[in-house]
Order: sequence, then C-alpha cells, then structure tokens
Amino acid sequence: RRLSAVLLPPKGPSGRVSMYPSTLLETFRRDGIVVLDGVLTGAALESFREQVSRELTTPCIPPESGTPEGVRLSDATTWPSGSQRRVIEVVPPGVGAHWGALSTSPALTKTLDVLLGSNAWDLPNNQPHGGKCETRHWYCPVVFPEGSGSDTKTNKNSADWRRGDVGKNDNQWSPQEDAKLHAAKAAGLSWELVAHEVGGGRTPKHCRERYAPPWTAEQDCLLTELCNAHHLSWQVIAHKMQHARACTKRQVRERCGALQKAKASKVRDGEQDADTASTTTKNDPAETTKPDASTLWHPVNRRRVRNKGWHVDIGPGFPVDAPRVLTGDPKQGVVALVLLSDWEPGGGGTAFVKGSHVWVSEFLKSKHPAGVTHQELNQWAIKTVADGVKDGLLPLEYEVAAREDALNYSKNDSNDSEKNKNNRLGVISQITGRSGSVALLHPWLVHCGTTNVLATPRLMANGMVCVKQDAFEKQGGVRVLFGLPKLDPDPFWEGKEVKEKSETEEGASQPAENDPKRARVGDSPERNAKESEKTPETLSSGLSFEDALGAASRAAKACTHANRLQKPDPSLPVVSIIVPAHDAAPWLDECFASVLAQTYCGAIQVSAYDDASGDDTPVVLKAWAEVLSNVGIDVKMSGSRWGGFRVGVASRGENTSRGISAGANPFEVPSTETTLGNESRTIKPGGIGHAKNKAVSQSTGPVLVFLDADDIMTPTRVAAQVAVLQKNENAIVGGTWVRHPRGSTEHYERWANTLADPTGLWLGQFREKTVQMPTW
Repeated sequence: RRLSAVLLPPKGPSGRVSMYPSTLLETFRRDGIVVLDGVLTGAALESFREQVSRELTTPCIPPESGTPEGVRLSDATTWPSGSQRRVIEVVPPGVGAHWGALSTSPALTKTLDVLLGSNAWDLPNNQPHGGKCETRHWYCPVVFPEGSGSDTKTNKNSADWRRGDVGKNDNQWSPQEDAKLHAAKAAGLSWELVAHEVGGGRTPKHCRERYAPPWTAEQDCLLTELCNAHHLSWQVIAHKMQHARACTKRQVRERCGALQKAKASKVRDGEQDADTASTTTKNDPAETTKPDASTLWHPVNRRRVRNKGWHVDIGPGFPVDAPRVLTGDPKQGVVALVLLSDWEPGGGGTAFVKGSHVWVSEFLKSKHPAGVTHQELNQWAIKTVADGVKDGLLPLEYEVAAREDALNYSKNDSNDSEKNKNNRLGVISQITGRSGSVALLHPWLVHCGTTNVLATPRLMANGMVCVKQDAFEKQGGVRVLFGLPKLDPDPFWEGKEVKEKSETEEGASQPAENDPKRARVGDSPERNAKESEKTPETLSSGLSFEDALGAASRAAKACTHANRLQKPDPSLPVVSIIVPAHDAAPWLDECFASVLAQTYCGAIQVSAYDDASGDDTPVVLKAWAEVLSNVGIDVKMSGSRWGGFRVGVASRGENTSRGISAGANPFEVPSTETTLGNESRTIKPGGIGHAKNKAVSQSTGPVLVFLDADDIMTPTRVAAQVAVLQKNENAIVGGTWVRHPRGSTEHYERWANTLADPTGLWLGQFREKTVQMPTW
C-alpha cells in the first residue's frame, strides 16, 4: 500500500519500484488506501509545520469550545496531561507556500488523476483570513503523547511528590488520626463517614489515599506486570489492579516507584543475576525495560474512549442529515491525510480496516435508492466495527502477529493459522510513515484515531479532495466508488446470528473469549445492555435474595442519616426520587445508599423502573425495596419484564393501594430464571427516556428528583435543591457533579459545571442538555 512514486515503468530512471495506473486504481479499489512518500519536503514541509505550531498557540480561526489555550509544541510542560483530551484541532488559514506545493506535487496530482480522472478533481484550501470559518476544508489534529505533561511529574523522585493524603496547607497525619482511620474503616463505614470520624479537616480523598494496607507479594507481582505492559499509564494500571486490591493512581505510582528502587538497590548490591542486571540502568533507578510501543496503541475517539471513534468522513460542507448514496457526492472524492511528523509504530496515526469501504458499498446497496443519512451511516459503521471487535473478528494487527507467533511456537497444525484468517472480517491497522508523506483514503473507508504512546506529538493535516461537478455528472458519480470487489451474497452483519446458530448445531466449539453471548468480567454497561437483548438470562450471576439483602443492609447501616429515622416534617413536600435501571446491579447499592444518606427532613419516595435488565437488577431492587421501606421510605418499583407485576410498599411496610393485589407479598419480584416466560425474555430495553417516564408515572410526590442507577448523590442534594425550588416554584433546579474516577471526562465535566449564567444555559442546550439530573 506504500508508493514511492507513481505512473513510472516498473523500473523507473531512479530505480524506484512503482505502479502502473491500472495497478494503482485496482489496489485502491481493493484496499481503500495508498500512501505516497515524499509529497512534501524541505521548506514546504517546514512551513506547514510552523503554521500548525503557530495556530496551536495563537489561532487565527477560532477553535472548538473547550480547547486549551497556551499550548506550545516546543514546551512539553504545556501539553495536555492526566485525563485531559490528547487531541487538539487547529484550522489553519489557506495561506503559505506549502499549500501550493501540496496541490501541485507531481506524485499527488498524478495519483489523483488516476483515481478520480484527469482534470476531474479539486483540492480547495481554507479561507485565507482569520475569523469564523464557514467551510472547513482542512483541519490539523495534533495528538499529544499519552504520558505527556505528567511525564515530568512522574519521573521526579517520589520524595518530591505531594502525597494525596495531605492537602496543600495540611499537617502530616498523627498516630491518633491513623488509629481513627483504621478503626472506622474496619467498621465498614463509607469514606465520607470515615472522614467525619477522623475529623481535623481530613477529606474522603485524604482518607482513601492514606489508607494503604501492606502490599502482598502477589499484588506486587501483578503491579510489576502491569507497569511493564502499560508504561506510565497510571489510570489504566490502577483500573486493572482493582480486582486484586482497591487502590488509587497515586498509590499505584508510589508503590511502583518503591519496587523500582528496591530492584535498583539489589543491582547495586550485586544481588541480581547478571542477565537481569545488564538490563537495568543504574544511573536512573526509575528506568525499566520499555515495552514495544507498536503493541500498545489502540483505536480511540477524541475523548480517548476505545473503539468509539470509527467513522466515514463527511466531506466539507456536506450536511449530516443528507443521504449517502451509491454514486457518492462531489464533496466526497478522496480523503487526504498529510503526515507532518514521522508516524512511527505506536505513535502512528489513523487506524483503518483494509477493505471496509466494500462493507459500506454493500450496506448502501441494501438502502438503494433512498440511501441513508450520514449520521445513520456512521452509527452503522461504529456498531459494525464494535461488534466485530467484541466477537474477536476484527483484531489489531499486532494481536494477529502475536497469535501467529504463538501458533508457530506451539508447532500447531498450519491449518490453524489459515482457519483464523478465514474466520476474521479483517484486521485493524495503523498508518505509519515519514513526515511529508500523504495517505489517500477511499471516501467510504471506515477509520478512526489512535493513541500516541511515544514521547512526541503527532502532527497531520486532514482534508478531502473534491470532484468537479461536471466530471461528477459525466462519470455518473465518484469514479473510485465503482468497480469495487464483491462480498459474499449475505453480508456478515445480516447473516451473523444465523451463522452462529449453524456453527453451534454442527458442533463447532467457540473459545470462551470469542463467544459473543458470554458475559465477561469488566464489560461496559453499554456492552452488557446489548448482550442482554440477545440472552438476558446468561448475564445473571444467580445472586440470591439473601445475599442481595445482606449487601443492601450493610450499605444502609454505613450511610443512613439520622433524619431518615425521624418522622418526616409535614411542612416539606414529598420528594419522589426517579431511578431508571438497566443492567445496573453493580451500582444499585451505592445509588440507594446515597438516598439514605440524605439530610432532607421531609418524606422521600423512591420510584424505580427496571428496563428489561438481564442481570441481577430485579433481585437487588427487591432487596432494597425491603431495606428502604424499613427506614420509612415509600417504594414504587416495576419493570418491563415483570409481567405487569409491581412493588408498592409504603413507609414502615404498609401496603399501598397501587400495584399490589390483596394478600400479595410486596417483595416478590420476578427473577429472570424462574417466572419470566419466553415472551417476556424477548422484550427489549425501551431506553433511558422510556424508563424515566415509567418511573415518573408510578410516582406520587409533587417534587421529582432524577437519579441514574449508576450515580450517587451528595448528602445535602435533596435538601438544598428543594429549598431553592420552594423559592422558585416554576424553576427546574440543577447542580454540578463530579465524575468517578476523577478526571475521566474532564473536558465534558468542565463544560457542564460552568454553565451558571442564563445565556450559557440557554445556548448550551443546542450542544447538550445543560441541566443534568434535574429536580422540579
């Protein structure tokens, strides 16, 4: 797929191996990508880089909202760090000699003549002036390293770190405070209550950081393995440590530093064997053998969420609600990616699936002639790739290499390797190349951004080569969209379930890690929600009511506020807390515990709706219905798979007139394994809006407080918001929020929590809902 030049005989005058025009067009139609080396060189390349650097620091064309200011390529301390988004997009004006050098490059122009037709294409530039950009023909995403910004802090001696258990102006912990901390934690109290017991201004974060039982040898071994596999990615390492030990990023970093010091000390004392000692740098105790960066990258979107950024480029000026059709559009000729820095493996750029443009072709054929909107096409692309990755049918290229090496090492039958190839839909690859190269992508190729695990920023310019209107009409569409390879008669996304059934009936065994209907530890809620639509019963762990009730009771004991045990103040309105739930079993204990922690003196009602959950959500809801009612909270619960059955329990266990038949047990919630019939199992989730509406309809309080099942409330939320509501009866009351773990969506969190003025609240609604988890 890499070309040093084009349109020369097989052995050109310079000795470079090239392609004939027919071979080039055939390759592009088959793979969906070609890379041209040396399109920009010398002064033109340097001028392009300098413009991107200037625009990054002082943009002429305003960037998107939330873009950090003062970032300089030459100063690593200004780069994004921690959990901040690593991609900053700049839109450079179309001025400078480099733009002309790009559009007149012989290698590029001759290639485009072959792909789109001679005198049939145009490469437009951005506006030459600053100010608002009406049509963005080019934009330049700068992708900073995953370890950027924080690297300098990470590489400091651990003695220079400010410990997380001590605030900026706080004193060191005293033995008395340590004793209170361990005693409160041993009693099973929440971190909020632990901080209250310790006193002295210690926060829950201080207590959580301070509480650090001794590390076991097994935990140290796991930590060492994770540090070697995920160099400096402390958030990833901390997350993967949770099943072995509850710990924070700072604790993980400090322990890793201690282990490295111990290892270096052994080397100095001659206690390490010669082979191991030879790989350790004595001058830098923190230096460890770095893993191969080419095996660490992952496809991500701009917010660094894995496998969520797959898309088909839209083209400048093309409306998102306009149809994508088989003949294409003049605005969508060929995607051009100009490499403005060296893209090494691991620090390389765009991820793509070779041949995925053929999938899009077949999909659009099934929608012919109306086509689908660009937004619908991208949603389909994201789901198709995500399902392929989930089912093990779209591995990363380095994963394929590792599997083939393992097969060769184990001396298995060579047919195993061929079988793996036949079972794959494709391979996810990463574009690499030298600065000045240009990657040309088919307009239907499904691609995505990637992480940058090297130490330098990745620079590029992303544009679209357009087709001239007269050429488009003469050719009957975009030339590269015709003559594509054919797929099997039944596209894989349509015949997927049938094929799986057929393989099972023939006795073909599937490895557990590739079984699409097998629940996996650590799966995301979104994934579990999708799998519950297929086989809801397989996600249930068989949690008994007694175990669920025990967990709920322990959580209630640790969090219940004294006001919940008192008679409600009749002068205050009854508050109905609306809780929609779908496959929410792992989070319900914390969610309902935060309800019991409320300081509100009025009556509280909990109205929960189970939206076709396939996990243990019904059992956990059943347990919490009993616990909540025992402390005076009115409970209303129902579910789409509960067969019309409802839980309606008034405070102190008195049955209400709604939802409970005479003599019925108010806690008899159906399980997914016994009372649900086949018809109920086929009911699919209605979505978050549907679940909220159902919970609202069964509630009776005049005040509604919305709470998602995976959220927790601060103890004063209800009291504070009701107080505001009483003074502003026609208002919708919102508030700020904090993401756990902290900083995981820092950009979005900062935007949502800084909309205090009326203008910002009003205008922001066209981007995202501005009042989240409201009360009214």
